[in-house]
Amino acid sequence: NPLRLVLDYVGASEYVEWIHYDGWGMRTPEGPWRLEVGKDSFRNDVLPRYGVPPEEFDEVVKASRPLAEVGRQIPGLVLRDDEWQLLPLILKFPGGLLPAIRDAPKLSEPFSVVLDQLEAEGKLRKG
Repeated sequence: NPLRLVLDYVGASEYVEWIHYDGWGMRTPEGPWRLEVGKDSFRNDVLPRYGVPPEEFDEVVKASRPLAEVGRQIPGLVLRDDEWQLLPLILKFPGGLLPAIRDAPKLSEPFSVVLDQLEAEGKLRKG
């Protein structure tokens, strides 16, 4: 929730009563269905409907972990595009900065590059 990110960052999220949900309705050409929140529901219930082996999803998740970790370490709200962009990162997120610099090429390229690599390694079907 982007609003939650902002309120967490400014220390105001404790003043809001948050409504939690466990899923939402989906409408696809195959018909309506409910998507439950959580990796297991998507992995075990949704992917098989489309002929995707859950093991392929596991490989995508595994390949995404380093990129996701950078996203957890440095919130997107603090990223800037100016000559001073590193200053707030050094001061506020020093632990996340080195992995972000190390993985900068991967963070800047389309995610299809990760998927293409998995295909080349035989961990994901071509398609």
